Amino acid sequence: LYAYVVKTGREEDFRLFSLVDIKRSTPFNPFTGGTAQEVSERVFSSFPIEHPHFKPVQQKIFSNLVILLKECGINPTFSLIHRLLTDMDFLAGFVTHAKDGELKRILDSLVRKSEKDRSNETSGLEANLSPFAVGEHSSLFNSIEGIEFDDALRNNRICYFQLPTMLYPFLGEATGKLVLQSFQSAVAKRHTGLSSRNQ
Repeated sequence: LYAYVVKTGREEDFRLFSLVDIKRSTPFNPFTGGTAQEVSERVFSSFPIEHPHFKPVQQKIFSNLVILLKECGINPTFSLIHRLLTDMDFLAGFVTHAKDGELKRILDSLVRKSEKDRSNETSGLEANLSPFAVGEHSSLFNSIEGIEFDDALRNNRICYFQLPTMLYPFLGEATGKLVLQSFQSAVAKRHTGLSSRNQ
């Protein structure tokens, strides 16, 4: 593919994301390009959480953390959300700056829960966030700059995602879902004219 890119003189338009070749990869942050509701829904839907009780509970917690960061003027990343979920002192510091009273009340309640009760509610979510937040691949997902599909469609980029699921079963599949969700969102916004209005 890259040979064709070079042949047509479009090297500047090419973006590689690879779970195998981390050093050559362009980062991909699926939290970019949308409202707090949009990004929280598309990211959470990529996680294999099926429990009928804990799935809506964890989705609500996840969405509230994304909203909190957006309210504070901070672009969400997996590492930031993971820390908010696991470090209650860190979360409490952010909650004091929450503008929405209901959001502040809900997150205050999470901070005050016992460690056991909080773990029961959030352990599945934490497990799904961890591969993106810490470890050798975390640098691929926690940069503010990188592949962004609104930009890719607008500027006719060529994006290639190398996601070997036999080598990385969970990370490969989950990243594939994140990519598809983000791409579908960008296409939907393009079709409805939202993308051009948000430029």
